Amino acid sequence: MSKDTKSAVAGENLSSNAQGKLSNNAPVDMSKAVLDIAWGMIEELNDDELMGGAIVFATTAWNIALVTDKQKREKMIQDCIQMVRESEFNPGLDIDDDLANVLEKLIANKLELYPHVWRFITHSEIINPDRNNLDIRISATIDLDEEMVQELFFADDVQC
Repeated sequence: MSKDTKSAVAGENLSSNAQGKLSNNAPVDMSKAVLDIAWGMIEELNDDELMGGAIVFATTAWNIALVTDKQKREKMIQDCIQMVRESEFNPGLDIDDDLANVLEKLIANKLELYPHVWRFITHSEIINPDRNNLDIRISATIDLDEEMVQELFFADDVQC
């Protein structure tokens, strides 16, 4: 499914440039933005019960992408992997290699599709997990500047 088709399916009227990316002054629907960056992973899922994990990974990757320092970003990815390793959640992936690759791909998607959006995601909820009519609700801050993001993540050693 192309990016343009996804936008039509999501019912969004978005301003886009020739590459299909949002213009800097177009309002961003954060729920649609998260679906945009996660769509490749969502399409590959064989089990709708894993949809929640896909959305959690996408929102986590979104927030990590806000960190511009690559060493700090890599540490956050490793912290997330450690948290998944210690949890009861099994994403059906090799925790070390596959999860790192998934997070890095999602981060790259966010940076490619929404480089100008500096909103920190505070909450996500799946309203309808049916992939043919997937509906999520995302809560996020207003746009932050880089200094605010650094304070948010690193003031009290916040983890993903």
